Amino acid sequence: MRGFWSQSNIFNYHTTILLKRGAPPAPRSATMYTSFSCWWPLENNITTVCTDLSENTYFKVVSELTNVYFKFIHPTVGGESEAFSLMLASEAMEDMVRNFGTYYTRGLDDAVEQDYVVDLMGYLEYMPNMNAARTVSHEVEIQSITDAGYLAGVPVIYSETQTYVNGLFARGDWMENLGFDHPDTIAEMEEMLTAMRDTYAPNGPLYSNSMLSDGFTPGFNITSPSMTPFILKDGAVTPVVLDEGYKAYIETMHDWYDKGLLWQDFLSDSSFIAYFNSQPEVLNGDLGVLYDCFVYLDEYNDLGVGDTFELIPIKNPLYDTSDTIHVNASLAAAHVTQCQVAITTACPDIPLACQFWDYGFTEEGSILANYGVEGETMYFDEDGNPQYTEETLNPTEPGWNFYLMQNVYMLQNAPYLRDGMREMNSASEATAQCGVAWVDGTDGDWILPAVTLNAEEGAIRSNIMSDINTFIDENAVRFITGEKPMSEWDAFIAEIEEMGIHEVVAAYETALERYNNRGN
Repeated sequence: MRGFWSQSNIFNYHTTILLKRGAPPAPRSATMYTSFSCWWPLENNITTVCTDLSENTYFKVVSELTNVYFKFIHPTVGGESEAFSLMLASEAMEDMVRNFGTYYTRGLDDAVEQDYVVDLMGYLEYMPNMNAARTVSHEVEIQSITDAGYLAGVPVIYSETQTYVNGLFARGDWMENLGFDHPDTIAEMEEMLTAMRDTYAPNGPLYSNSMLSDGFTPGFNITSPSMTPFILKDGAVTPVVLDEGYKAYIETMHDWYDKGLLWQDFLSDSSFIAYFNSQPEVLNGDLGVLYDCFVYLDEYNDLGVGDTFELIPIKNPLYDTSDTIHVNASLAAAHVTQCQVAITTACPDIPLACQFWDYGFTEEGSILANYGVEGETMYFDEDGNPQYTEETLNPTEPGWNFYLMQNVYMLQNAPYLRDGMREMNSASEATAQCGVAWVDGTDGDWILPAVTLNAEEGAIRSNIMSDINTFIDENAVRFITGEKPMSEWDAFIAEIEEMGIHEVVAAYETALERYNNRGN
């Protein structure tokens, strides 16, 4: 977003929250107090520092400016789906609901047509800044609406899409001592892991977890079958579990487990990346290669045990050296997160609710949402571009990290004009190398776009894929550990087909056709 921001466009805050310019639309009178209820699931790790989003700086500032306040209802972490179902069944909807489409399995078109959610197409006059961002291109516009043409909530719109998030790190100091450069192939990676096992990490140098989130699937041109179960391979919706690359991946992980290259305690970690559950193993030198988020690289290198501790990003090694990695989801990321917050039919003042969220799409509001308060979490560099302060990037308060700073002092998963490269703008030189290692030689050509299933298709997916995903996850672990021999692979695949996976493929193919016809 370089060049978009300028210091003349930002309001200057102090502890009393004074404003220079750019206030959002005010309520009908200066003394009127308006409160909206908002059902808002919190990410698990945020609850360690923030139990109520009304503590968030963005909401504090904008509420002070507008006299519009939010009463947040945060369901218990892990019980969100049940809480949502109870809210729906009670017919006592909150005024707004975050991620409505995640929990409403019948699709957003149905949610509008059943009068749960308001179609905001009729309220665009109250969201001129959001609508300007939404209509900047045909691609962005069609991603903001449902197949029926509804604007079923206030979206997140990305000014730029983030090109990388998670990827592989390796102990660069170990690699140097052992004489290894970045491994290009799975075979070269095996050679390096073997040397790490024999020299430094006898319990297995390669991090994985019970979700089989180890970062190696891209090298086999597949995604995680339980998290992203379908890819668009050569233009056709393809179940990952049926792809030959998935079998090759499982065979490789089984072989590495047998050889002691895969961390032998991998089932003890149920997180998605190493940072959340296995930091001690990383920092103490028990692991040599791991899957993690770029924002934690500097923290690891600051805290790692030993004078030579150094983690570096490494590229995805290829199973087939003739391949390009087509499953870089970041490069294929949508420009819009549709219906980030739904305004329900229970909302007493829909225009005012729209005006509140529209502020996050103004220049001033977007800076506040992306970077926080000047002099507190951000500053402007000599070119007038916003940058995070060092304390924001590497907080000294125990238990805090950059991700938590963003959630408490800025906005994360909420409606606003998001600078998709905001984390990269203040990245260290070491962290910036993630964008080289993880992006080079990749594209997103096989990533299925964010299609919308209708009620019938959603029911098919819900009824079939839940059982299939559980079946895949359980059996993948058994194949890797050897509890189940690879000779039973064909029977495993036959069972998945018997469970109805091709019916789900047909549903996604129909939804993809509708997606491609949006706006025509």
